[in-house]
Amino acid sequence: SVFSECKLHGHVPSNNREIMSADPCLKCTCGSGGMTCSKIACQVLNCLPDKIKYVEGECCPKCVGNNTRFSVSHQCVVTNRLIKEGAHFNYDKCTKCVCRNETSICYRETCPVLQCPLKHQRLIGNGCCKECIDEGPPELQQQCRYNGHVYEEGETKQIDACMECKCSDGLITCSKTMCNDSSCPSGSTPVIEKGECCPKCVETSATCMVFGDLHYKTFDGLMYTSRGVGKYQMVADCSKHTFSVRVANVFRTKTRASSSTKRVTIKAAGSRINLGQKLITKVNGRPISFPYFNNNIEIQKIDSSMLQIHLPNGVEIMWNGRSFLEVTVPPKFKKKLCGLCGNFNLNMRDDMKMRNGSVVNEANAMKFVNSWCVGRNCGRKVGHARPCGRPRNKSIKRNCDYINELFGLCPFSKKYHKACMLDMCDCPSGKCYCESLMAYAQYCKRERVTISDWQTASKCTTRRTKKGTHRPNNSSRMEQLWQQINSSITINKSKNMSPPPILPIS
Repeated sequence: SVFSECKLHGHVPSNNREIMSADPCLKCTCGSGGMTCSKIACQVLNCLPDKIKYVEGECCPKCVGNNTRFSVSHQCVVTNRLIKEGAHFNYDKCTKCVCRNETSICYRETCPVLQCPLKHQRLIGNGCCKECIDEGPPELQQQCRYNGHVYEEGETKQIDACMECKCSDGLITCSKTMCNDSSCPSGSTPVIEKGECCPKCVETSATCMVFGDLHYKTFDGLMYTSRGVGKYQMVADCSKHTFSVRVANVFRTKTRASSSTKRVTIKAAGSRINLGQKLITKVNGRPISFPYFNNNIEIQKIDSSMLQIHLPNGVEIMWNGRSFLEVTVPPKFKKKLCGLCGNFNLNMRDDMKMRNGSVVNEANAMKFVNSWCVGRNCGRKVGHARPCGRPRNKSIKRNCDYINELFGLCPFSKKYHKACMLDMCDCPSGKCYCESLMAYAQYCKRERVTISDWQTASKCTTRRTKKGTHRPNNSSRMEQLWQQINSSITINKSKNMSPPPILPIS
């Protein structure tokens, strides 16, 4: 039904609002063209009358109990009746049916929308649709009861940010704001602000990370692998120069077939923060204890194996004291960043933008990496081929398969699985997969995907000793591995070495 005036039971809501009355079958919507109402058409139930149940607040009844269904050749079974093929019959006063192909096909009459309370709607004679009857003396229509509350005549109550209800002529009617169901564009997420009904698209922060054998994920989502050693600019504010993050990458094993991030240097708010192995941290050259609060810089441990740094400009940095580094920037830095993490412009195609402004593809990715070198010994040594034969691949795959098994519906698992397989090819302890799992867990957390206790299930946990320090359990020698790596790794200072290859992750 269409009405020229947006009014139901004395309630006049604004446009773009859905009206709900005490009749659960009735739905009305106000728009610029007036009010449009529709009534839900309930299905014809094929069960006995004593098995039909009406639930308060619901429009359509349901069949309860166990119902045995059977078919009879050339007949329709309707409740406890058999209807011959082709016969017409009335299911009730409003429903006319015909039996065709042993199936009851029914048509139900549509009743008009009534402008009176349900208690004043009655069936007259043998008609199908109810009609409004005399409402009685006006003094009896001065209150409404709804959800245990009593409303006075004419009273309007705001139920929440989306819904308001009004008592009119003894009948409560409510109107609810209709929100746009369209999704937010890339780089933003729906957020419902306090006091508002509908969500608004708000720009989101972006995260870049490096983990394991130097697997990078840029702010815009590009993943690539670079085994170059030396010092590089991971990310910096290239607009107002408010902060920078640099990494020192070293060979991870004696075979020099893999590398990792060993140290991190952060410059912000006139301070220099150095992050080292085992979470050893210095600010302006002086060792600090945690938590640290100074010059609007906050540094604290969020657990035994992760450090969190908050900068005054809203940048957040996570460091696990081994090789996992994550940088999260607020939306205000969009299109203002540069370095190995890309430029944060929601377009991964130009993430490999070199220092001189030119953009290269993955085939020339080493030019991109070397353009952000900030030291004298960047990318001077090519790693040897990784020892990954087919028998070893099977055992590696078992560990990397935790990525597919422990993280539910989290997307993009293939990229992290491939990174895990690369790392495990040069991993004497067999525990290097834990870095990939940690990176994927952080990604899933930002995607708001609920994950299980992956550390325990994948044997990547550590235990606490009597002295309060954390060391690997009997099944994990990851910390010992990193100690061996850190004591044996040196940066080759030879000047006549070719750069290491880039391995794109697709």
